[in-house]
Amino acid sequence: MRHRLRTKVVLFMSIVVLVVLLAVTLRTVMPASDSVTESYVARLDPAFFESQGVDYRLKDIDDGEFHAARIREIESELRGINRPVALEMLFDLVTAEARTDTERHLQILRFLHKASYHPPGRQPLYPDGTMVMDPLVLLTLADMHCGQVARVAVDLFASKGYPGRVAQLGGHVVAEVYYDEDWHYLDGDVFGGGESVQLEDGRIPSVSELSEDPFAIDALYAHAEVLLNATDRRHISHARMGYPSYFYHSKHAYKGYGPMYYVKADASLENEQSVALFGWSDYETIEADATVLFDIAPRFQPSPPFITRVEVKGTLAHVDWHPSRDDDHDLRGYRVFLGSSSRGWNYRVFVGEDNAKQYWSAEGTWDSSLYDAAFNMPPDDFGIVETENTSLALELPAGASSVFLTIMPFDEHGEAVGKRLYPMSAELRLRPLFDSTRGTPR
Repeated sequence: MRHRLRTKVVLFMSIVVLVVLLAVTLRTVMPASDSVTESYVARLDPAFFESQGVDYRLKDIDDGEFHAARIREIESELRGINRPVALEMLFDLVTAEARTDTERHLQILRFLHKASYHPPGRQPLYPDGTMVMDPLVLLTLADMHCGQVARVAVDLFASKGYPGRVAQLGGHVVAEVYYDEDWHYLDGDVFGGGESVQLEDGRIPSVSELSEDPFAIDALYAHAEVLLNATDRRHISHARMGYPSYFYHSKHAYKGYGPMYYVKADASLENEQSVALFGWSDYETIEADATVLFDIAPRFQPSPPFITRVEVKGTLAHVDWHPSRDDDHDLRGYRVFLGSSSRGWNYRVFVGEDNAKQYWSAEGTWDSSLYDAAFNMPPDDFGIVETENTSLALELPAGASSVFLTIMPFDEHGEAVGKRLYPMSAELRLRPLFDSTRGTPR
């Protein structure tokens, strides 16, 4: 009798323990019932993060001092919010229109390109020098370097059950996510506009697959953010922007080591919620295999042309510019795009001499709505002129009220790999000078 009673007591206590453990588990994995988290999730809007990331007017700050104070403020605002639940909702909002994993990948990539600004100074750090890795803090801050945006990408996909890892390249860091029985690279830092290498069948390759065609990644428009946010016209025209194949595939960039992958040692919800680094304080390192490195020297894109003179007489226009910086000595010439409408964006400063500034199509304007247009080709319905010279004389189209002109340099390497967009000049707006009463040139 006493034995049966002891058995019942033990059984009852076991049930109690299980119920308590279940309650704790449910509270951990279903924190949406928490009012703070529910309120935050209800207000989530991907457009907020995107606008913060690409409104470069907000970036005119001393990032070191600003980050320290702003991080403390953001952490206070986000206290008590369950990160995995918020990330899962954010993933769903960003990928709402996607139907395949590749489409989800590209929509998350496009979101991160906008939401993450790479500050030119040091990356967001805590006072002790530790890198900020909390995904919600980083997204709210909008500033992050490559290793941080790669971790945010991995955490976003992990919230929906996709395995992910951080890939350490030669002086650069990207993410890889696993779906459709394979790994796929995601670079949310160097590129923009949602651009990614895609194979002929539409798949996004892994870093290892990218090495089978090491210059394919150079066809993408790299480092555009550096130019879009620049406020020194001379810095823009002298920009030294490397082709990304170097730090992806050059043995010189890796300095004696090969690609490595980082994965969280403990990716449980409990561990992620309990540490400021969201589980990234303890990670495992996995050496990559099947990735070939090559003897690739650094290569550089030509810089944006600097406008030196603009003159319009009647319907005749004359434009001069300084040669683009060409560190590789393979500049082939310039494509001059002539359109009836604006390309939709311009630099924050006029990249040219003051005496030509009156022809600038937009007087120092920038807001986040202009970002997407920066990754489109300029309008060319009036034609494209290709020249090796740094001077162009042209007859403005008859009847045109305005002609929008963009100069784009191009080089041998870019043409060989199929590059579409190169760094552009400031956009000019040329108006034929007509006598308003007679309709003839004056």
